[in-house]
Amino acid sequence: MEVRFWLLTLTPLLALLSYAILLVSVLRRAVRSRLYRFFALYLLVMVVWSFGSAMMRLDPDLILLWNKVMSSGAIVMPLAFFGFVQMFLDEKRDRWLWVGIVSLFGLEAANALGLMITDARLLGGGWLALIQARLLTSWQSTDLSF
Repeated sequence: MEVRFWLLTLTPLLALLSYAILLVSVLRRAVRSRLYRFFALYLLVMVVWSFGSAMMRLDPDLILLWNKVMSSGAIVMPLAFFGFVQMFLDEKRDRWLWVGIVSLFGLEAANALGLMITDARLLGGGWLALIQARLLTSWQSTDLSF
């Protein structure tokens, strides 16, 4: 295997380990606080995202499944971060939080049904090629290589 492949694989694994250690330390503290709960949710989502990203390269036979796992984390992450920042700044924007939750369910359903990514492949050197589906608009299918 190439060095590039292992660098692209070890990066999400190290991120996974870091987020998991932070998550355990947050959960050992008082989780009665809404601030701690939102931060724990954010860390959990980042663990899921990092795990999915690493598994896409480590288990290329199920790359589409692991892409859905990674995408589900990426979909929840902005809402979890918004909730955390809202609590940290002691702001009340519950209406926007509910709009985000409703949007989240729609996007997660589209992700689970395979309406977001229709094909994923592992290219040489550990790079990924994702084929975007047509979702709610007239987007053209595109190769997103990274």
